[in-house]
Amino acid sequence: MKRTMFIIIAIIVFGFLIIAYDMVEHYLPYSAIRPYRITRQEAYMRFSSPADKGYKVNSFKTHINDSVFLQCECISDTNRIAKGTVLLVHGISSCKEHMYGIADWLLPEYDIIAFDMRAHGESGGLNCTYGAYEKYDIQSVLNTVIDSGYVRTPKFAIMGFSLGAAVAMQAMAIEERFDCGIFEGGFANFRETYHDYGAKKLFVRLPFLFNHVLERTEKLAQFSADTVVPEHAVRSIKKPVLFIHGGMDTHIPLKYAQRNYTACASEDKQLKIFNDASHHDMADKGGEIYKGRSKN
Repeated sequence: MKRTMFIIIAIIVFGFLIIAYDMVEHYLPYSAIRPYRITRQEAYMRFSSPADKGYKVNSFKTHINDSVFLQCECISDTNRIAKGTVLLVHGISSCKEHMYGIADWLLPEYDIIAFDMRAHGESGGLNCTYGAYEKYDIQSVLNTVIDSGYVRTPKFAIMGFSLGAAVAMQAMAIEERFDCGIFEGGFANFRETYHDYGAKKLFVRLPFLFNHVLERTEKLAQFSADTVVPEHAVRSIKKPVLFIHGGMDTHIPLKYAQRNYTACASEDKQLKIFNDASHHDMADKGGEIYKGRSKN
């Protein structure tokens, strides 16, 4: 009887170890770089197209290489002269259509560029690299927009949300054509945030395990996690910037926004904290204060 129980327990433990190994080596390394790809139809359930409201929408592709293209839109009002053009950068597992809500209150004064980041929406690419490649993708989108004559003003701003904020910080650090930036809910260091999310999922912080999985992730997506550090990137930003964060944000804690703000080299910088907001509801909680500050 004892022998039988020992064999059963051994089989269970062995099976558990196989599952754990498979999770660590084959599932978890993909989890961060393969976000859920939302469809255009799903997005339209929340936001209607600006074209339905009479705005002009130019759809185009920006080709990064043979395997990666970015699906983009330039949205404008032909009945007014724009103060500038705002490039909107969406978050993880999101898409350009989710930017239509923000675009709606910017369009009376500004033209809009919205696009699907690589591995998101209708764009190509398998892996999300949190800014390692995406910052250069944004430069390519800007080149395409300018070369195609879609914009009618030389003034550009960049506005990013969550992952998009982290990418926008890294992009603005290398792109002089952006005159100002708005970064909402962005992380400061990808490796730290990766560990934060891992601890949240497993209810315990396991640095050795998380670093091992991340090493596998880096090899799969061919990027270095330690190059994705918005906190370092903002040291190169000298133009006006606004950091926005929710005081109750549990996804990306407020301390990261404070670190980004402190590290930023710009002499014209602001950090606006909406104390009762979390990660996804800053526009709702901030109301007209949020809109007015972001717009100006």
